[in-house]
Amino acid sequence: MDTSRIIGRSLKLKVPYPTCAYFKIRVKLVSTGVQQSLNRRWLLTPILPTSIEASFFRPLPYLVVRVTSVESSCLYYCCVHRNEKMDELSQASLVKTLGSTMDELESIWEKLGLSEEEMSRRRKSALGNVSSLLSEMLAEEKGRLESVQLNVQQSRLELETLQVELNSFIVNIDEDMPLIMAADSYRRALDELKIEKKRRISLWKDLNEQLTLICGRIGEEHKYDSREESVPSLLELESLEEDVKFKMSILRQRTKLFEGYGEKIRNFASVLNYCGRNAFEISVLNTGESPPVLSDHDIDLLSAFYTELHEKYEEHMEKLQKECDEKYGALVQAWDQYPYSVEAQQLYQAEIDRLNRYYEERKQILEMVLEWETQWMAKLDLENREADPKRYSNRGGVLLKEEREKRAIERKLLKVRQCIEGAAAAWNELHPSDPILVDGLPVMKKLETTEIRYEQEKEEEKHARKFLRKAKLEDECVYSSGSHHVNKVLKTPSGPKSTIKTPGTVYQTPKNRQGMPQIVIRSPSCSCLPDTASVNGLPPILPSASSLEEIGTQPSSYGQFVVDLHCLSGNQVSSFVCDASFEEDE
Repeated sequence: MDTSRIIGRSLKLKVPYPTCAYFKIRVKLVSTGVQQSLNRRWLLTPILPTSIEASFFRPLPYLVVRVTSVESSCLYYCCVHRNEKMDELSQASLVKTLGSTMDELESIWEKLGLSEEEMSRRRKSALGNVSSLLSEMLAEEKGRLESVQLNVQQSRLELETLQVELNSFIVNIDEDMPLIMAADSYRRALDELKIEKKRRISLWKDLNEQLTLICGRIGEEHKYDSREESVPSLLELESLEEDVKFKMSILRQRTKLFEGYGEKIRNFASVLNYCGRNAFEISVLNTGESPPVLSDHDIDLLSAFYTELHEKYEEHMEKLQKECDEKYGALVQAWDQYPYSVEAQQLYQAEIDRLNRYYEERKQILEMVLEWETQWMAKLDLENREADPKRYSNRGGVLLKEEREKRAIERKLLKVRQCIEGAAAAWNELHPSDPILVDGLPVMKKLETTEIRYEQEKEEEKHARKFLRKAKLEDECVYSSGSHHVNKVLKTPSGPKSTIKTPGTVYQTPKNRQGMPQIVIRSPSCSCLPDTASVNGLPPILPSASSLEEIGTQPSSYGQFVVDLHCLSGNQVSSFVCDASFEEDE
């Protein structure tokens, strides 16, 4: 190492390698012919990853400069002795400053008119204050030195212990290293070693937990080593990690083997109708996933079970093959005896091909007809639900939902019908002599026939229901004890308090208000039903009493329900009023 000198407030230093540096003090660096001046701030010249730190130690007669090269990982120390002439100049400056200060103090005291004794006493007091200040500074610095020395000693011992435990010597213990630099180096090394120790202990714990879990899955025992006192080495960690990987590969292999055998065993058991003889076989047949524990014994049992079922499966398949061969031979023999010519087979095949072509050419229209029939059946299903006697009890918002569904179905039926009509018209224009038939009728004729039949059935049900209501009211007029005056409820309500009753309010428990008699609805007597066409001018053909009982009195819609309610509410109604109301309905 080349020597260096302090010249004034500058440092002239020659080093063999670094050409860039960090500095806190104002220095002049001369290295490999390059001169550069740096001020008190930190400055980075990113030419090489190298740093130089310079520090002054007041108790020591030299300057310590640390040069670190990151690339070559070299560490240099140089001790620069101070110039004795500079020390003499500093002492002379101190004496001069102290002397001038005391002269000024004495002149001030003379102007104040103090006596020689007072001035001497004050002079001794000033010097005592200076001496006491220096003594305090010296004691403070000594205490700081002792604290740093104690800290360095403790850090050195702890560092040596950790390096031995971890078998990692990252810092060379140097007795001649300055205290501040040693404390900094030891602190950084201790932080790194503590982090490494914590990492190793945590990794050792995690690997042991994984190994314990895996060994439990494969049916083996593992003794957990907590390592609370000693720190595991890198070789021990690598060995434990290899054990974890090896055990994990065994577990994956056994799991794959179990799943493969299990799937084949379940296929064999489904063919053989085998349910298992013990708990192990039943668990394999009923569970598609691997069990929590897969030991060598379990794998041996599974392999033996697979072999047994495979043999039974082979025997069963051979038996089935023989039966199939026998049945096939019987079929061939019967076929040979059946007088069915090749020409007839060709005719059947030709007819099948013709029907397939017929369907493919008309597939679009036929699919729309199928969609219309589906919506039509949904409509009929909703109407059947409307005829349910319990449709108003505990239904909640189902009625509104059914009403929305009904409207949606009506829109779909209309839309599909228009599409079918357009497609059928286009087909008839292209093929006037070959219309599309459904159940022997043209498409539109089929739809119209279905709708007309539906309207006729509804009309018949309506007339039957009117007749049954009329017969009931006549029966009540004959056998009941109520008054025979005209019920004003049948008329259109016009009063200010008239309201339309909803199903929820109609089906409440009737209450006898203001002494009005309640109507008792009874089933009509067979004796009061007309048997001929001459009674009351009814149509010549009337349904029998049994058919009327089967039809029932349940209205088909909410509007019809309101009409029935008005006809049956209030006092008993005479046959004359009923006849008038029926004529109005018609």
